[in-house]
Amino acid sequence: MKPNSERKQEKRERRAYQLKIISSMETKKMLVEFAQKIWKNENEQGQVSFSPSLKLCESVKKILKHDIGEIFITASDIRHIKKKHSSGEDARGQVNIDPQHFEDLYDVINEFDTAEIGDTDKQGNKSIKLSKQQNGMIFSAITERGLFKM
Repeated sequence: MKPNSERKQEKRERRAYQLKIISSMETKKMLVEFAQKIWKNENEQGQVSFSPSLKLCESVKKILKHDIGEIFITASDIRHIKKKHSSGEDARGQVNIDPQHFEDLYDVINEFDTAEIGDTDKQGNKSIKLSKQQNGMIFSAITERGLFKM
């Protein structure tokens, strides 16, 4: 039989893992619901924010040379995706994005397969391109923001 302290530690770790799953499921649901609102009303405002994974924090530090403490998806981000990627993508051999795809965005950002440096914008901010193979597709997200947020 394991010592009491080990059992307590295992219980805490299981609980933390369960909270992470619940948190990611809730975040995914919030992203889809927020995207649905934008799809219906382009004047909708707001954002969904969530914590970055340790994997993302380490990659941002390595690639962009700064820390990150928060990820947020704004109404403007979703409008851009709707305008540029929700129709006509099949002509480029890609899938048209719809609000349900935003559920995958959380995993692409926090549990990506590859991370590489992207382009630099006019203000000199570097971006990072994250990609993940999931549900038979490859998802990519190019993120850009200031020093502590994405």
